[in-house]
Amino acid sequence: MFEEPVYFEQYSRPAFHAWFKYCFTRGAEDFAGSIEDQPRQSRRFEFVLTIDPALLTKHMTKLFESPGMIAERFSDAQIAAGISFLFGIQSYCFYRVLDERVQEAARDRCIRSIVTLYTDLLDRVCGKGPKDAGFGKGKISEALEQFPAFDREIYGLWENDCSCYAVLPLEGPDDAFERGVWVFEEILTRCQTSACRISALYKLGNAICVLRRPKPRIARLQAAIDRFLKESEPPRWLAQYARDARTGDAW
Repeated sequence: MFEEPVYFEQYSRPAFHAWFKYCFTRGAEDFAGSIEDQPRQSRRFEFVLTIDPALLTKHMTKLFESPGMIAERFSDAQIAAGISFLFGIQSYCFYRVLDERVQEAARDRCIRSIVTLYTDLLDRVCGKGPKDAGFGKGKISEALEQFPAFDREIYGLWENDCSCYAVLPLEGPDDAFERGVWVFEEILTRCQTSACRISALYKLGNAICVLRRPKPRIARLQAAIDRFLKESEPPRWLAQYARDARTGDAW
């Protein structure tokens, strides 16, 4: 599914505010640049490659539970880049949350805090474009083309294996699987913007497509989508996307 990152015996322990600032100002740029640049490489090691997994989990939880600090300090473009960095394959953040050195209670709190990140930050930054009720007149592809840049970034947040399989593991203990379903179900029911909702639908639909069996887990994923369709009034194109996700056909 994804390449396992390299781990080191000596871990770095950057302070929260230094780590937080790095993720939203330099992270993506550092990993896109040359590794021959010594200052860039030093930052990569300090803030990402050698960071203590337990400390990283603590930092992520603090950030996700109080995401207002992100909106106060950074532009929408910086927020999009920083969130993509945290959830992406460059940082491997969520993979490190699974490290055996992270206590289960801390891991559980961190993963569940993703819901607050969505409701208190992403759902407030998304939806700044035109009203999407009539996007594409029901055609999903046309609707997505009209999303603002930030919304498109959030829509694709769960495309990489590093984060999505850490948050919603398709194999393993039932409690970890149920926790992941809960995260995406809460995003669907508590968020109002289509970008946030479709990002959750994308992940649930992808899980249904990949899982195929056992049937109880597929039924649980479908139940989350059914609840969304029953309790919400999404625009026609989004409702169609949800129905496609229910059968594992949404991409």
